[in-house]
Amino acid sequence: MDVDMTAIREHMEVVGDDGEHIGTVDRIEGDMLKLTRSDPQAGGEHHWIPAAWVTGIDQVVRLNMPAHQAIAQWSASGPDMRSKAVGDDDPYAANRERSREGEVH
Repeated sequence: MDVDMTAIREHMEVVGDDGEHIGTVDRIEGDMLKLTRSDPQAGGEHHWIPAAWVTGIDQVVRLNMPAHQAIAQWSASGPDMRSKAVGDDDPYAANRERSREGEVH
């Protein structure tokens, strides 16, 4: 079932398939929903959840899993950070890794 993600608005509540509160929509970033950090559930941090988890949108955004599972799996880093591999900002990381591979232990 395709969900019309354009129906999601700022400050909509996000709930699990058990009806329990997960968070509040801040905005959509790419294929992710960014949740507000001011929501009591957020602990003062933004969290991101994949749009693929969304199964329905009415007065709230409904997900395909219970709230506790979504909270356990949400990301504390945004889409830009997740796609960046460790060492990407270090131009010498690959050289160090190659030199380690050649070391005798």
